[in-house]
Amino acid sequence: MAAGASPRVLLLDVPLALLVTGASWFSLLAARLPDRGRRPGPDWGGRPPWQGPGEWPPVDVPWALGLLLLPLLAGLALRRLQPLPGFLAVAAATALLLAGDAPFWPLCLAPALALLALASSRPPGRWWPWALLLVPVLALGWFPFDADELSWTNLSATTLAVVVMAVAALAGLLTRARRLARERARREELRQSADAERLRIAREVHDLVGHSLSVITMQAGVALHVVNRRPEQAEESLRAIRQTGLEAMAELRSTLAVFRDGGGPTEPPAGLERLPALVEQLRAAGREVDLDLPDLGPLPPTVSHAVYRIVQESLTNVGRHAPGAAARVELRRTGRELQVAVRDRGPVRAGAPVAGHGIAGMAERARALGGTLEVGAPADGGVLVQARIPVEEGP
Repeated sequence: MAAGASPRVLLLDVPLALLVTGASWFSLLAARLPDRGRRPGPDWGGRPPWQGPGEWPPVDVPWALGLLLLPLLAGLALRRLQPLPGFLAVAAATALLLAGDAPFWPLCLAPALALLALASSRPPGRWWPWALLLVPVLALGWFPFDADELSWTNLSATTLAVVVMAVAALAGLLTRARRLARERARREELRQSADAERLRIAREVHDLVGHSLSVITMQAGVALHVVNRRPEQAEESLRAIRQTGLEAMAELRSTLAVFRDGGGPTEPPAGLERLPALVEQLRAAGREVDLDLPDLGPLPPTVSHAVYRIVQESLTNVGRHAPGAAARVELRRTGRELQVAVRDRGPVRAGAPVAGHGIAGMAERARALGGTLEVGAPADGGVLVQARIPVEEGP
C-alpha cells in the first residue's frame, strides 16, 4: 500500500475507474459502427420514428478486447493502494487495446491517471524507469503503421497524449512534495511539542526539588544546632524534614504522571492558595519572609501555578545565595495585569545575578503566558525579582 493511502480512496477511485473504462468501451463500440461517415443511430427503415423502431446496425467488437477492460478497471481502481502493480496492469491493458485498434482517446486517460498515482507514491528515481514503458505503449497507437494514413490528426493525438503524460508526472511530483512537506511539518510540530513538554517537566522538577532540598537543608541545620540544647526543637525540625520530603514526593509523582500511558496529574497543580503554607514552611525553617497577598480575584489555573512557582524559586534563590536575609513577597492585580515582586535584604551586589536554570525557568514561565520577568540588583542591596503577567479582566 502506498504511503499515506487508505482504503477510503476507493470511494473516489472506483467510480473514476468505472467512468474511464466505460468511456473506453463506448469508444470501442463507436469505432466499429458500420458506415462511420454516417451519424450513428438506429435504422428506421425509411419510416418516421413514431411508426415503429428499426434495428441498430450490428457492432462487431472482439470479446478479447472487452476482457482487456477488466485489468484496466482493476488497475485504475487500485492505483493509489498499489501504485506499481496498478500502473503495470493499466499499461499492459492499454498497450493490448491499442494494438487491437482501440481508439486513442479516452483510453490514454487510464495510463495518465496510473502515472499520477505512481509518481506521487515514490521518489523519481524509483518510478521514471517504469514510466518509460509508456513510450512503446503510445507507439502502439500507430500500429499498424501506414505512411499513407499519416495525418495531423494522428500527430496531434499523440502529441496531446505525451503532454497529458508529462502533466500527470509533474502533478504526481507536486503531490508527493506537498505530502512530504506536510509530514515534515507534522514531525517538527510533534518534536517541538515533545521538547516543550520535557522542558516543562524539567522546570517543575527543578523548582520542586530545589525548593524541597533547600528547606530540608535549613531544617537539618537547625536540628544540628539545637540537638543537644533543645531536643524538642530538633525533633520538630526532623518532623518538618519528613513532611517536606513526603510533600515533595507526592508532588513529584503528580508531575511525572504525564509520562505514563493514559496518565495525568494525580492532583491539581500548586497555585497561589498554597503561598501562605509555603511562607510558613520557610519561617519554620528559620527564614524571615513577609507575604503581602491581597484578594486577586479569580485567576486561570495556569497563571496561578506559574506565579506560585516564580515566588517559590525566588525564595529558594534567596536561601541559596543570601542565607539569613529577610525577604518580602508582594502581589498586585491592576486591571489586566498581575504584578509579582520578590525582594530580599541581602548584601549590595555589583550587578544583576547571572541567569542560571532557576532564573531561566522563571522567565520561560512568564513568557509562556505572554508576560515578562526582570531580575535586578537594587542600589541598597539584595535582589529584586519582578514579573508581570497578563490576565483576563474579571466579570
